[in-house]
Amino acid sequence: MYMEMESASMSDTNHAVPSWSFKDIAAALVFVLLGSYGFGMLLNLFFGNSFSSALLLLIAGFFQTLLFLGAAFFIVFLKGGNGLGQLGLKKSISADVLRKGFLGGALLFVVVLLSGVVASFFIPMEAKPQPFVDILVKAETPFDIFVPFLVGGILAPLGEEIFFRGFAYPVLRGRFGAAYGIVGTAVFFSLLHFDIIRFLPIALGGVGLGWLYENTGSVYTPIIAHSVWNTAMLVLLLLITRAMPQII
Repeated sequence: MYMEMESASMSDTNHAVPSWSFKDIAAALVFVLLGSYGFGMLLNLFFGNSFSSALLLLIAGFFQTLLFLGAAFFIVFLKGGNGLGQLGLKKSISADVLRKGFLGGALLFVVVLLSGVVASFFIPMEAKPQPFVDILVKAETPFDIFVPFLVGGILAPLGEEIFFRGFAYPVLRGRFGAAYGIVGTAVFFSLLHFDIIRFLPIALGGVGLGWLYENTGSVYTPIIAHSVWNTAMLVLLLLITRAMPQII
């Protein structure tokens, strides 16, 4: 009993009560979605015929990451409080954070991969590949290979983890507790990928990322884990498509 109380106390000290609310999360999300959609339309309208798919993805990926970070940072500073520390952005990255991030990411890769295989038996539909996956599969140049790894392995984990785990999760945790907060954020995270076929694998991955953040109190942990998970998936896909080019 003492160990449980001590663990709970340590966990609580790692997660300050946020100064923002559900309304702030909703406003930030609308800003990100509308901004991403509007920018994507303009990008394709003016440069769709002159830029390669990889370059378009790179520009859109950078912009969406800026929107995620900008929305979260703006509201945190607007509401006051302890600044970026409230988003789990610690001043340094400990060895424990690195270890749990890399090991957690490797485990999530296996869990998501296996759950995706199981889900395919129950939903016998061909999933539409995500943009950066589609570009990697059809890659013809080193740049076409580099961009998916940059977007999927660095930009997406950075923006999404600060937004979902650092920004959205504390509000759900404060209202419903850690367990329900982790699951709720994971469902929220998965739904916003707009992919019903991969809903369960992504949600399971989100639960793992949420647990890592809860366990360490540092958003760097899920960022690293998310990066390892995505990068491992892309490496596997690249190896398969190069070994079996006929599946492209």
